[in-house]
Amino acid sequence: MEQTTAPPLPPPPSPPPPYPAPVRGAAKWPTLVVAGMAAVALIAAAVLVAGMGDDGPSAAETLERAQDAMLEAGSFRMHSTATDSSSSGDSEGGGTEYSSRVVTEAEVVGADWRARADEGDWMSEVVAVDGDLYLRSESTEGALADATWELVPDEPMSVDDVDGALFDDLEDEEDYVVSTLGAMYLGDFSEAAGAAGTAVVSVPTGLVAAFGDLSEVEIVSRAGGEVRLKGVRHPPAALRNRFPPTPNGEFEIVLDGNFLPKGLRLTVDGLRASHVNEISFAGWGADITVDVPEGEIDETPWIDEEALAEAAAGLDATVWPTTVPDGLVVTDIYALFADESPEGCDQIGLGYGPPPDDEAALDEWMESDDYLGVYLLSLDCALDYDDTPFAAGEFGPALVRRVDGRLEVQVDTTVVQFDTTYEDDLPTMVASLQAFDLDAEIERIAEEGGGTGVFFP
Repeated sequence: MEQTTAPPLPPPPSPPPPYPAPVRGAAKWPTLVVAGMAAVALIAAAVLVAGMGDDGPSAAETLERAQDAMLEAGSFRMHSTATDSSSSGDSEGGGTEYSSRVVTEAEVVGADWRARADEGDWMSEVVAVDGDLYLRSESTEGALADATWELVPDEPMSVDDVDGALFDDLEDEEDYVVSTLGAMYLGDFSEAAGAAGTAVVSVPTGLVAAFGDLSEVEIVSRAGGEVRLKGVRHPPAALRNRFPPTPNGEFEIVLDGNFLPKGLRLTVDGLRASHVNEISFAGWGADITVDVPEGEIDETPWIDEEALAEAAAGLDATVWPTTVPDGLVVTDIYALFADESPEGCDQIGLGYGPPPDDEAALDEWMESDDYLGVYLLSLDCALDYDDTPFAAGEFGPALVRRVDGRLEVQVDTTVVQFDTTYEDDLPTMVASLQAFDLDAEIERIAEEGGGTGVFFP
């Protein structure tokens, strides 16, 4: 891949860590199947200008020419080195320092792009074509080459959609906040927020919009056919007052004689954390083609059909309550294997919540303390874990027992375990237990884009 060396600008986007796995007992699975590709669009934002001179265009004119040149070129290559650093402890006493670095290579043509990010112990590839993201991640390059691609439809989030909890506690989460802001400052605030928080690689197609939103722009120097600019990008209003102070994005940009970027350095400095992203550009206007990647593609990564089939093999029947608390539906079906479950055997988990398309109800429920999770496991496994016999009594003829604070119901050779705050609804739920068609339910959730308890970028 063609590269150029960035003009002397110091060090480094940093993708988030591997996806967290489902946690037993957490019945709320906020699914973030987010791609958030920021479209390459010229934003004619007002720019506060300094540094006007007689030997060339003003800072505002220079920036405008750079935007026009980028749009006209239509394609480019970029090499990015991003470094996130954080510290803890008293600045005058003991403490710890932590630093991580991610190197990304990307090719961009219009709104399509492909990128490979290397975190050292984790590698990721992303291909964006026609509004869809194809991604895969593995610990080694060899494993990455054989990995299945996951297709994630483009469902951009605005900054206003970002969960405030991600930004509420600066002291505890400042490293994450600063890193996320660093990714956002390179994109379009109207759509990049979701991608910044969840994508494995910073979305590279929002750079034109980012240039258009710079303020306090001034020309640092003109020499050797290059123009050096600096400017500031302020946090979007939706995040500005979530915690004080919200750090700005400080930009240093080097343009060539055709006003095309040669290098860019972005710095975000928090109180105890910093994000530095150094990017070099090449191949402006190059003949770049981005196609759907070759290899196996999982078109429904939000549900693992194969894992569910394997877990279901140990059950004689799949059973669930047909009457549940008002407003709740099954939004998630996932497999738990022996090494993930307290009982040490394969089982199936059912997650309940308001319908995903009822945003108001979902938001209200997520703010509450209520939850409902149902787990299906074999009778042999349940008795191996705890040999307390099932008996009728508390719930009429139903055979029940309490283990680890959860109600378990024996239905033939299947045990239905309830993990819930809805204790008053348990008699109704137990009385309504019936077998259901697991394959049909898997197909429904696959079509609706339900969750797996895993955060996908």
